[in-house]
Amino acid sequence: MTRSTLSALLAAPFLCALSPVADDLSFHPSDGTEVTRLYSIDLEFELGDLSVTIDGQDISEMVPADIAGSAEISKKVTESFVRSADGRPLELIRFFEEVSGQAGANGESEEIEDIDKLEGKRVRFLWNEEEGDYDVSFHESEGDEADLEGLTADMDLRSLLPSKEVAAGDTWTVDARQLSGVLLFGETPKAGEPQVDQLFETAIWPQVEALLDQFKITCEYLGERDGDGRKLGAIGVTMHGEGSLDLAELIRSAVQMQAGEMQVGVDVGVADLAVKFDSKGELLWDLAGGHLGGFEMECDSDLALEVSVTFDVQGQSQTADADIELTANGTWKVAKIDA
Repeated sequence: MTRSTLSALLAAPFLCALSPVADDLSFHPSDGTEVTRLYSIDLEFELGDLSVTIDGQDISEMVPADIAGSAEISKKVTESFVRSADGRPLELIRFFEEVSGQAGANGESEEIEDIDKLEGKRVRFLWNEEEGDYDVSFHESEGDEADLEGLTADMDLRSLLPSKEVAAGDTWTVDARQLSGVLLFGETPKAGEPQVDQLFETAIWPQVEALLDQFKITCEYLGERDGDGRKLGAIGVTMHGEGSLDLAELIRSAVQMQAGEMQVGVDVGVADLAVKFDSKGELLWDLAGGHLGGFEMECDSDLALEVSVTFDVQGQSQTADADIELTANGTWKVAKIDA
């Protein structure tokens, strides 16, 4: 044995002790694992600067200057991971135990219509290898198949996980097109009205995808935490993005839908919605259980809408111009509920 080889062998234990410890933050729950969590979203918005004119006449004072609103959504969900492999559930049963939501403005609030349509029902996600997606159906319960549209199998926020083992201080980026799965907790945007959903899909969604390409999501592994006897891996999450959407086609189509058989001419000169979004949060991953242990994120956003539209109704023409600013902030939380 050479001196250099002996030196390397003697030094190896010390080098290993100095090297960062890598943790496995993959999705790998044991078959049959059952987890109950409480998901909540709290949003607040406030109207900022505003200017509205009709045919050049300023009517801004007719709009209350102190408009503010809020929305609260809560879901208690139990998920049974029947079978899992390759970082995804192959068969998942989701039980919507409790679902509620309220929204309103200026101190008045009411329940969000139909938000509890899946409360008390179980939904089965079965991985279809040939299609590369999930077959979604009601499980030991009945309901409207349309209520299953937009549901996704990921309420563990798996899109934010790293693709390999990581040590404290390691960072990675995430495709911002996964953002809806994070912000909507297992759902994709749906208005619930077929015409509106189709309009959104054709006129807005391609622009949203292009906008998300400008968003940046960065994750950093912060190391291990202790949580009620469990080892939790902490991931810091930051998001930033800004850009704009052209709402002209959406406005034209919406006016025609409302007009019905009435002939209404619509000339949209400009309809731009500028968006700025910033958030910071932390995801806790159950290292032994291989599933989400908790999540909390704060978000701030600024919206600026510039619109100029001319309407022609039965030969009468009218032009409306508006510049509206809106600020919004929200808190997203996921808390594990022990049985």
